[in-house]
Amino acid sequence: MTFSIVVAFGQKTRVIGKDGDIPWNIPSDMKNFSRLTTGHTVVMGRKTYESIPKKYRPLPKRRNIVLTRNEGWREDGVEVVREMIDIFELLEPGEQVFVIGGESVYRLFLPLCKYLYISYINSLAEGDTFFPEFSNEDFPIIYHVHIGHEDDLDKPREGDDHTYILTVHQSKDFKEKFDSEAFRNTLKIV
Repeated sequence: MTFSIVVAFGQKTRVIGKDGDIPWNIPSDMKNFSRLTTGHTVVMGRKTYESIPKKYRPLPKRRNIVLTRNEGWREDGVEVVREMIDIFELLEPGEQVFVIGGESVYRLFLPLCKYLYISYINSLAEGDTFFPEFSNEDFPIIYHVHIGHEDDLDKPREGDDHTYILTVHQSKDFKEKFDSEAFRNTLKIV
């Protein structure tokens, strides 16, 4: 099994959320997220799951696993685990797993991840949830592309333009060559 993180955060602030929601609306980044994770397993915390609009829950065409300490929490179409270790019992050896939040789940899985797919958002949005610190020495950048779509401009605040840099970091512990062409094709990046 391979673990990767998918996240969008404020480039200067590391903000990933505020009051249980994402502090921006960037359709192209959501499309990239969907294209990257569709057909695979996604792991998230309960609060992240509940922040997804109901019409998209569980995330379609993906195996949804939710990590929660809430003993009574259940949801149709979702596999629920109480401890991180329990996830390993559910997964197949070759399974590709995308960790999609929130802050504490990212912190738990970061040391296990092969790739970090990060959208560095040009936004000064404030928040109460942050992506954990990591070292570029431990996760060097192996691919990046600047993305700016006019259809993504959803009344940005001063200092925001909602352009972003889609970046792939690879753990220094993995020496496998990253197929940037396949990645670009998956996300339909021209």
